[in-house]
Amino acid sequence: MQRFITRFLLGLIMLPASGMAAPQMMDAQQRSAAFQHLEDRAVVGGGQVSVIVRIDDQGAFQPGRPVNKEKLRAAQDAFLKKLGGNVVHVSRFQAFPLLAYTVDTVGLAMMKEDEQVLDVQENGSRRLHLRQSAEMIGASAAWDSGLTGSGQYVVVIDTGVDSSHPFLKNKVAVEACISGYLGESVCPNGQDFQFGPGAAVPCDLEDCDHGSHVAGIVAGSMPSMKGIAHGAKIIAIQIASKLTDPNDCEDEPAPCMTFWDADIVKAMDLAYDLKQTDGYQVAAVNMSLGGFEKYTQTCDTDYPAYVNAAKWLKDIGIATIVSSGNESYRNGMSAPACVSNVVSVGSVCDIRNSGECGLGEGQVAKSSNVSSFMSLLAPGAMITSSTLGTSYGTWSGTSMATPHVAGAWALMKQRNPNASVDEILGELRQNAKLVSDGRSDGVVNNMRSMDLGFLQSGDPLLDDRIKLALEEPAANSVVNGVGNLRGWAVGPDGIAHVEYYIDGKLQTRIPYGGARGDIANKFPSLPGSRYSGYGASFNYSLLSPGTHTFKVKAITSSGKYNERENTVTVVKFHKPYFNDPNAMDISSSNVSRDATGIMLKNIKLGGVSYDIRLEWSKPAQQFGIVEIK
Repeated sequence: MQRFITRFLLGLIMLPASGMAAPQMMDAQQRSAAFQHLEDRAVVGGGQVSVIVRIDDQGAFQPGRPVNKEKLRAAQDAFLKKLGGNVVHVSRFQAFPLLAYTVDTVGLAMMKEDEQVLDVQENGSRRLHLRQSAEMIGASAAWDSGLTGSGQYVVVIDTGVDSSHPFLKNKVAVEACISGYLGESVCPNGQDFQFGPGAAVPCDLEDCDHGSHVAGIVAGSMPSMKGIAHGAKIIAIQIASKLTDPNDCEDEPAPCMTFWDADIVKAMDLAYDLKQTDGYQVAAVNMSLGGFEKYTQTCDTDYPAYVNAAKWLKDIGIATIVSSGNESYRNGMSAPACVSNVVSVGSVCDIRNSGECGLGEGQVAKSSNVSSFMSLLAPGAMITSSTLGTSYGTWSGTSMATPHVAGAWALMKQRNPNASVDEILGELRQNAKLVSDGRSDGVVNNMRSMDLGFLQSGDPLLDDRIKLALEEPAANSVVNGVGNLRGWAVGPDGIAHVEYYIDGKLQTRIPYGGARGDIANKFPSLPGSRYSGYGASFNYSLLSPGTHTFKVKAITSSGKYNERENTVTVVKFHKPYFNDPNAMDISSSNVSRDATGIMLKNIKLGGVSYDIRLEWSKPAQQFGIVEIK
């Protein structure tokens, strides 16, 4: 059925596959849409709009390699020279090939035609995501195994950190302030940038103790209370700016604080440079902030600066960990949690009360945003940590959940310093507890609530030397109809068999022994690598609509094993099969498209009307169904 609709669509409108490419570099359609949005925003803004631009820097920045800063600065200067007096409030990045500035409509027109502009987004503002947790996530098991985050650094991009607080004594290793891109700077020196001791002193506005609370959850340490990675160090970057106009503060009293995208991404740029140039072993960047908007799917097209910055950090082993937001969305997150390459975090409860935690321990908190593509859940309700001076506060929100994951990341990097971001996320998700949204109208099932209990001595049969992959169904994919269940597995003692599970329940063994020349080239010394493939067909229509988890376990003859799992979303029609070639009626249907997909509205199958969304799949090189209504 899926292939039939794909052929029908291609024959109908003949759209090129390249139009669906991921926005690493804007294609013509995305570029046109982005600049149209910016032009509209400039009209609203009195003829100007603030932007973040990625430029072609002629190779000065190459992920994972030392940055040629002189060449980068020259490329930035040359680009700005072309725009002349059409830009103000210019902010340069020291590692990333980015610029932030406010531009008028003439400058926008010049940028639109300039091939040096690779992608662009509006420089919007963000806000804080504020609303016995260590025991709940099993952190004590990691501590008992000697994992404290020692030697690791976590970057806290927030309102500054009170390094004099007893809970944070000797914890803050590096301080910086990036503030006032638009609005007033709150850096101690009054400038828009400050680096060194005292630079990240908390701002003097309401909620400026937020960063200290977050830092305490990550790495605070006292005999009676400990942060998740109490052996790690904090790199504190203060990025709040002051707004004094009541109109800018909206529903908050003036003066108020805000966080500009340009300052946040510039802090990510600094984190990159501190590891790549100065050698700090940065495990993760914590960003407990975001916007109000709701995204039900990844928002890469709208936020290319965040997509690129998170990818560049990921390329050198740094995870960007972002709170999902506190609007109680049942299937959506705010930006930047919605972009690819970040680790998004929602909130669960470690207590039961009549407010935020009415559903009880381990359940989704009342205010938390969740989505089908969210990475992890962690405790975020009624969390006690440091505030200012010698005080402590008990707060709730996804802001509090996020540093639990950032702290866990430091533990994982201490355990395996060479582990990639994807490997750590995969292991955390694999060992997490399954949680479904039990709130009224909750729709997301099988979310991953972090549990570090596996870091204790662990299962003696679990063998990390066994390498395997679950290639189909792919993680976070949308599936329907008949598809494949396939991948590969190798180990030093060979593989006896592979079995698979759906939602934690064992199904059966999968045929193993398919030819895999690529795996033989990758692991030439492992026995059986040339015939290490496994695979079988699977009818996804047999599953209920919604999210499901597929896990494969590769087992040796001695009983040792390793496993991998992916979560997918099943969409389906009212029947699993349509044998009648005339089952589809398109006489009253219409077709539309946006930047990432195609909508077929009022398609009738077997007499039932559907709206179907298709998106291009690079691996399959065809359109696939991602939504059925």
